[in-house]
Amino acid sequence: MAKGTALVITADSDFLPPHVKKSLPHSQMRIWQGLEPLDEWSSRFFGHIREAAELFGSNDPALGTLSASGWMRHIDGWCLENKISDITTTIQSPCSSSAGSERSSQTDLSLFKACPVEDFPYYLRSITGTQIPYFVAIFKPTRGIEAPYPIWMSYVPALTTMINLGNDLLSFPKEVLAGETANYISLVTQMKRDAGYKSKFANDSLWTMRDSIQELFMRLVDSIRALDDGFADLLLRDCYCRSTEHKLLSQERRSRWSKSQVQLTATLWALFKQGYFAWHINSKRYGLDSLKSHFEGA
Repeated sequence: MAKGTALVITADSDFLPPHVKKSLPHSQMRIWQGLEPLDEWSSRFFGHIREAAELFGSNDPALGTLSASGWMRHIDGWCLENKISDITTTIQSPCSSSAGSERSSQTDLSLFKACPVEDFPYYLRSITGTQIPYFVAIFKPTRGIEAPYPIWMSYVPALTTMINLGNDLLSFPKEVLAGETANYISLVTQMKRDAGYKSKFANDSLWTMRDSIQELFMRLVDSIRALDDGFADLLLRDCYCRSTEHKLLSQERRSRWSKSQVQLTATLWALFKQGYFAWHINSKRYGLDSLKSHFEGA
């Protein structure tokens, strides 16, 4: 996972040479055709995908396929993000002055005014994220340790929301400072304003960034709470089914998975939840030093 994360960060942070960015959609298509990629970065990335398929599919091939397809889907989304950036008009901001001065620009999101589907930003986010490889890795941290897929399968929708929106919330300050406007929060704000939503915080105002951040935060909290409650309930139901009063049901569940497997699943979730947010807060990439200081001083 460390290798995959490093590779996608190089793409997301615009570290890729222009010729690699331009050839990436073609390299991806060539992989599906059984041909070699067109550049070294793509070769490394698709080599990582093969390694992920082998590692995570070593016991259950469905997990190997899920992880590999998740990494490929991320590249689909990354290419789509670039396409959106290309087709939106770059306009000169009011602070630009004479032709000889340094110019600043921002992305014109008017393209999305014609789109009546308000949940388009979340659809876009669902294909640009790396949530699939991550939730596979949560429950198979090593080759020899694995929580069976059927135990946590029904938790995938909430895991997807938590992984994607957690990243969106914690990366937004970095994106604002970098001048990015075609991100999830900006797109949500644009769509809500175009749909005529009123702000909860500003009188007689359309939807604002603050409204989008608050909505995202509550959606994230609801997902984490649902996961916490779900895994806690899983443990309680397992203990309940093993009681002497429910001996027959207990025997049925024992044939599906063991008590240690259920406990492992809940433990891996708890470790990931803490580690996921700690990684974002401690990473210099996200510039969250003030948030880090707040937690250290608590």
